[in-house]
Amino acid sequence: MEDRLVMLNHKIRVTSISLGSYGGYIFSGKPIQGGKNLVCKVPYKIATRSPATGEVWEITGQKVNSDEYNNYIDLTDCHPIEIKSVLTKELLRWHLLKHYRFRGFGLGKAKIDKLLGKHGIGAEALITLLNHNKWQHLTDLLSEHIAKSLCRNWQALNNHFETLQFLKENSIPVSVAKPLLKVCGYNTVSRLESNPYSLIAFYDIAPNIWHSIERTAAKLGIEQDDPRRLIGLVEYCLYEQLAMAHTACRREEIVAYLEKELGSYDATINALKTALKKKAICHVIYKGIKYYQLSSIGYIEYEVEKEISSLLEHPSQEDIFIDVKSSIDVFKEEIYTRDGFYLTNAQLKAIKEAVTNRLVIIDGYGGTGKTTILEGVVSVLKPEKSYVLALAGKAKERAKQSIGEGAEAFTIHGFIEKVKTKKLAKNEKVKIIIDEASMVDILLIYRLIKSLKGIDYSLLLVGDRAQLSPIGVGLFFHRLVNSDNDKIKVIKLREVHRTKAMGMLHKVSIGVRSGNLHKLEKWRGETEGVYLLPCDNQTQLFNRLLEVKQLMPNAQVVTAHVTESRKDSARLINNFIQSNIQSNQDIFMALGELKIMRNDWVIVNQNVHDLNLYNGNTGIVSSVYYSEEHGEICCNIVFDGNEITITKSNAWELGLQLAYAISIHKSQGSEYDTTVVCAIESSKLLDRSMFYTAITRSRKLTLVAGKLEVAINAVKKPSRFESLKSPFQV
Repeated sequence: MEDRLVMLNHKIRVTSISLGSYGGYIFSGKPIQGGKNLVCKVPYKIATRSPATGEVWEITGQKVNSDEYNNYIDLTDCHPIEIKSVLTKELLRWHLLKHYRFRGFGLGKAKIDKLLGKHGIGAEALITLLNHNKWQHLTDLLSEHIAKSLCRNWQALNNHFETLQFLKENSIPVSVAKPLLKVCGYNTVSRLESNPYSLIAFYDIAPNIWHSIERTAAKLGIEQDDPRRLIGLVEYCLYEQLAMAHTACRREEIVAYLEKELGSYDATINALKTALKKKAICHVIYKGIKYYQLSSIGYIEYEVEKEISSLLEHPSQEDIFIDVKSSIDVFKEEIYTRDGFYLTNAQLKAIKEAVTNRLVIIDGYGGTGKTTILEGVVSVLKPEKSYVLALAGKAKERAKQSIGEGAEAFTIHGFIEKVKTKKLAKNEKVKIIIDEASMVDILLIYRLIKSLKGIDYSLLLVGDRAQLSPIGVGLFFHRLVNSDNDKIKVIKLREVHRTKAMGMLHKVSIGVRSGNLHKLEKWRGETEGVYLLPCDNQTQLFNRLLEVKQLMPNAQVVTAHVTESRKDSARLINNFIQSNIQSNQDIFMALGELKIMRNDWVIVNQNVHDLNLYNGNTGIVSSVYYSEEHGEICCNIVFDGNEITITKSNAWELGLQLAYAISIHKSQGSEYDTTVVCAIESSKLLDRSMFYTAITRSRKLTLVAGKLEVAINAVKKPSRFESLKSPFQV
């Protein structure tokens, strides 16, 4: 037991690395001062990047086991260090021989020995030459090509080590290292020393970075009224707004913030003028109100506005190979033959407008036939290439199943990669259809239209403005739906299939959409409609959810909250339900503290294309077992009727979690026969759009578990998109 309490600190030569099956790295190495080999286990959040063979790392951790040859350590801290800080000729030789940076350009063992040998340059002198890029001084021993390559790769690696050291010395989160090095490329430390406030650009990675920057700036002698600090403070305010999804800040709000920080109105105006002069920020007038934006965000919104205006100003040329009216008539009859009903006039108009215009927006709630319209557009445009895009992999797969073989389906990110790799011909005329477009933020739309530059495309956006707005920043679909620009073709579908329109679920949904939720009757075992499962506290809530799951195993619980600080936390609900419906099983898959057992409901949180599984896919575990073939615990999971073998390594890669309860965001775009919506306590997240999205996941029955007044207050609260400050307009 005493062995498990020993803390070790060493500088080690890294000799081997592998991915840990728990979601991190396992690497081994010898302490440079001698001793047993160390086998180190470290999670991703501690190691900001993978160690590499040929590096020296300083490690701190707890010894958890040992044998004749090895000490096994769980690390609490680790980072690479510069070779020159522990310099010996033998260590430098090993570094040059083993590190991947010094392979592939002809620097082999013989040449390294020549550099460091008796008649060579020597370790300290060589490092000095490499640090100053003095490749010419190496050409007596190496070819010009090898000398230049050695200096270039040494400096890139040295820049990496120096940057990490600078960040650690100044208590700046090392999580910014990777993107920082990608942006800077070289001389990173000297750039940071010239303006540490440039680190504010990494606010999304390290939200508390301001205090570290202020301490670093003070050490570097930067005064409080220095223009670099003034600009940094203005940017920091706007990054805080961006973190709340606002792409802009009203003038009066930013002035109030800066006055509080700078102490006077004059200093505030000076800071804004300084930031504007340096073009760090810009301002824009939206509906008579002045807003300030980060210049990068302002540019992105401007470019999207410009592209949308271009689509409107250059309408599609009529395709002589497509008889639109006849094609729509044929599709109309096909639907009647297949489904037994005719398309409505609004649906037929939507298909025609989508086929004949370069930009069309379709806004409609569940049951108005949006999917059928997409199918019709693809059918009519058969001679033309159509691509259906969705934000998440699960939504992409669902769209693919609905539309059939007429169009290729991609996630938006996947499609962008397809275009980047030139798998889309520049002279190809294409229709881009974005399903569930209300979820797509302005940054992703910008990336998409930028990738399509030079391609003749038209755009069809399909969604429901009353559902959740993007998780990311800004607004796109919502702004176009509500635009005053009469050139934009916006089709609002409000006619619901007759059988759905007569049901309680539809009537309650329409009421919620317009901000009204009336008294709900207590549930007494009904199989259709919307009812209340009254619960006064967390214990009652958990027990009622358990009762429903035992009575109706296919019911899906959804909640606005995942974090464990909330009474209706999806994680806490999952743990409770699993512990009560699962008997103790001898074999399970352990993912950290999580146990995956037979019959568990699970959800995928990361796209893994090789397995054809995507963020949001849900399944049921059919078996858990040890696989001799894979050499680890595996489980078979049934996803949409297909059983897939998932190894423990796969499970980490997929971000597999329990799914008895899932977030409402994860449920968007899915449908369940029975949905149980948690409403036990109010929060900023639980607003009208969140509640509307939740109750419209049901085909038949929705149960609201919690307090009626919480649900009513959520419905009265304006949807999140209404409060977002985003001056995007066309």
